Amino acid sequence: MTLLRLLCCVALALLAGGAAAQQQPWSFVQAAGGLRLGKPVPRPTGWVLPVDADVSGLSTITARPTAVNPALVCSETRAALEGQAIYLTLITRSPGSGGASRCPPVFIANTLAGRYTVFYRFAGEAPVRLGEVTLSK
Repeated sequence: MTLLRLLCCVALALLAGGAAAQQQPWSFVQAAGGLRLGKPVPRPTGWVLPVDADVSGLSTITARPTAVNPALVCSETRAALEGQAIYLTLITRSPGSGGASRCPPVFIANTLAGRYTVFYRFAGEAPVRLGEVTLSK
């Protein structure tokens, strides 16, 4: 393999790896400015839970940012429902195909109305309690 071809393969591998989605720990969320829950909005098949978070580190949401992340976008706010708890996780990636630093709301489907405790969860760490929301139509 020629040196030029090898360099091109390495460059493509680095670009592809940089675009991969990555779950972020709570320490990242805090360093980027924090996270605030909005009021759930009913939809025909569930609820939309607004999430105020900006992974760029340029906005103070609930904490003063201590890190700037210009090379990241928030591609997804992931939710898992377990009993009366909702676990959220922010997913980031490089902005290669567009996107925004502000995190999108999360859709919670097939959930009964009621009061839920919301946590931030990252694998290998204890969940962080964010608050409570009431889902009602």
